[in-house]
Amino acid sequence: MIKELAKRIMDRGISPELEIFDLGMANYARYLIHRGIFRNPLYAILIFGNIAGAQPHLVEIASPINAMPEDIIRGLGGLGRARVPMAGLASGFAPGVRIAVEDNLWSNFERIEPASNLSC
Repeated sequence: MIKELAKRIMDRGISPELEIFDLGMANYARYLIHRGIFRNPLYAILIFGNIAGAQPHLVEIASPINAMPEDIIRGLGGLGRARVPMAGLASGFAPGVRIAVEDNLWSNFERIEPASNLSC
């Protein structure tokens, strides 16, 4: 299904944003690119902090980044408590930073102030 959707996207001249949550997804993205299913230009956002994905620790951050082809434009983002540390790391380490309200229910670590577009 992913291959067919990717083919339809590329056939329409759309440059997709790939959301990568762990090393396995980074490896699969590299596979799809190697097979010509995805073509550049591509933008991949690597998102850390999801309980079922990579965590915001240096080893877990470096592994998916290293697995991605070098010619992909990469950004980093964090979910929940990982949002601020990942934004700081991304600002010095990656060409893109993701700060998204949909990734965070709360604006503060104490979970008192709900996130909104106004608070970002």
